[in-house]
Amino acid sequence: MALTPAYPNRQVFKIIRENQAVHFIDAFKRFLRTYLQPSSLSVHLDEHTVFDLYSQINLQHINPTSVGRADFRQSDVIRVHPAVFERDGRTLKEHGVFDTVRLLDPKTNRPGFLGTRVARVKALFTLPSQFGKYNEPLAYVEMFTEFRTRSATSKLYKISHSMDVIWYLPLGLVLIDNWTQPQCWRSAQTFTSIPT
Repeated sequence: MALTPAYPNRQVFKIIRENQAVHFIDAFKRFLRTYLQPSSLSVHLDEHTVFDLYSQINLQHINPTSVGRADFRQSDVIRVHPAVFERDGRTLKEHGVFDTVRLLDPKTNRPGFLGTRVARVKALFTLPSQFGKYNEPLAYVEMFTEFRTRSATSKLYKISHSMDVIWYLPLGLVLIDNWTQPQCWRSAQTFTSIPT
């Protein structure tokens, strides 16, 4: 399913720092409780646990307006590039770059556009084998607030960072293809590693 990860055997403390994934451990424990067998919670998890991280994932969907044409399948790429530090480990050499996506919001019953939220993808990875088996790619995302308040002058929705950190699984079924019509993406079942 996956090519070689761009960032193999990355320890959690580095993910927290370089991917700015402050709540990584808590969110991962919540994922284990929600989606896997209770026995997975007995596996040791700390700042030295390692994960294989990927720099991008390709997503594919069928464009309902193009069915029957050669271009009816469309794809998009979500990229995650962690911050890079100098050898001293303290001096920032390069800022991290994290794509922003729109997700279906499982906490709301609002229809269409208002039933989605904006999120920043901070890490793409697969489940380490010691925690069990899960065939879909995983993502650590940081949510923005819901679309509730519009600006009086521009009529655009105002959003800001939220305290929510949510794991969306499977990743490929919850990302949205455009800003007007919700269409679920399906993972292309391949990760791509970009040389760093």
